[in-house]
Amino acid sequence: MNVSEKVVNFALLASAACALVVTGLLVQQRFEQKRQNEELRPRHVSGWPELQAGPLVTGDPNGTVTLVEFSDYQCPFCARFALDVLPELKQKFGSQLKVVHRQWPLSNHPHAYAAARAATCAASQQRFEQIHAALFKRQTEIGKAAFVDFAKEAGVKDLEVFAKCAADTVPVASIDYDIRLAERIGALGTPTILVDGWMFFGVTAQQLDSAITAAIQK
Repeated sequence: MNVSEKVVNFALLASAACALVVTGLLVQQRFEQKRQNEELRPRHVSGWPELQAGPLVTGDPNGTVTLVEFSDYQCPFCARFALDVLPELKQKFGSQLKVVHRQWPLSNHPHAYAAARAATCAASQQRFEQIHAALFKRQTEIGKAAFVDFAKEAGVKDLEVFAKCAADTVPVASIDYDIRLAERIGALGTPTILVDGWMFFGVTAQQLDSAITAAIQK
């Protein structure tokens, strides 16, 4: 075998080896994509009566359908859901929709737990919905502005009581309870949305609209 033939054979072997590697990578990518798609499919969760019994409720408390949201006040996707998607759903479904808000401050957001505490403090003065909106509208100010500023915007009446509550450093039982719930049901991140016992990941407004409509028609 002359030098030219050796070069050609080496090139062929190299091409074959590259083809095998590329094929292997493609198979691995397709398998991984399939696994991720399966993970992101809506799935039914156990313990729905417990999940929908949270104290932080907006919409109609007697609504036909319950939507549960696990959120983090420093999560930009949560802000988008709270300010853009949820108001449209409430407007469309009106008294048919009950919304239960659960707190899931993620550890990578340094001020999320404190913001959740502030929301809980405002809730004790019946101003949860208002401070919930204020925190998301001014999300970039969390950790910079005092929580009392958010409380003022939310119309909290006793700001002295609120300030004392928000400055506390003792863990909040209701927040820690929500965190355990999120972990127990296998939530993957925020926002995690559930509609009548079904958990959705990366859900669109249209998909939620369809899920709520289907639940109402049952």
